[in-house]
Amino acid sequence: VRARFVLHEAAAWRVSPGPGRWSAAAVLAHLRDVDAEIYWPRVERLLAEDEPAIEDVNVVAWASERGYATADPGAALESWAASRATLATRLAPLGPDAWRRFAWHSVRGPFPLGEMVCEWAEHDASHRRQILQAIGARP
Repeated sequence: VRARFVLHEAAAWRVSPGPGRWSAAAVLAHLRDVDAEIYWPRVERLLAEDEPAIEDVNVVAWASERGYATADPGAALESWAASRATLATRLAPLGPDAWRRFAWHSVRGPFPLGEMVCEWAEHDASHRRQILQAIGARP
């Protein structure tokens, strides 16, 4: 992943493709934080507890609160990649019963682990497109 992105000039990572849209650096910071603070804890709770209650998280506010616009894209990418590798290692050996375990989401209701992970993959794909569009933007 990193090799493909480093081909772009550093300034391109911090350019917003339009009003109210995140730069590629901001997207990477978002992905890093979501993995570490939402995905990983949810997996651990789902595997340790029976039907845990999980709250919806408004991650949009994190962008301004955490300064995503000035995030170091290389550091964010490396941190996200490490977090994702750890998460994938945790999920890989799970059997069918574990994938069917569910949490009670405050907005969605019952939310099985397998469905969560599928949605995370869709979330990643959406942000990958967003990164590619943002990198194409020029000041």
